[in-house]
Amino acid sequence: MRLQGLTQAVGVITLPGAASVAMHEAMGFTPAGVWRQCGSKLGQWWDVGMWQKQLQSAATPPPAVTPFPALVDTPSLRALLS
Repeated sequence: MRLQGLTQAVGVITLPGAASVAMHEAMGFTPAGVWRQCGSKLGQWWDVGMWQKQLQSAATPPPAVTPFPALVDTPSLRALLS
């Protein structure tokens, strides 16, 4: 996502969801808010939590997002995957 020029990653988690919360926080995400009783799952309503992680500083104006296929055969992506 950084290579694409994105500045934020957002996670959306059904609450309660201790394992999902723990995974996102272990990856550096922080809580950003809760939408109350807005997620329908398994026949009932659930709270939905938002987590976010800043990937890089935002530029003004924002640059165009690089499509992932344009990164597939680049040294930058190969370095991340090795």
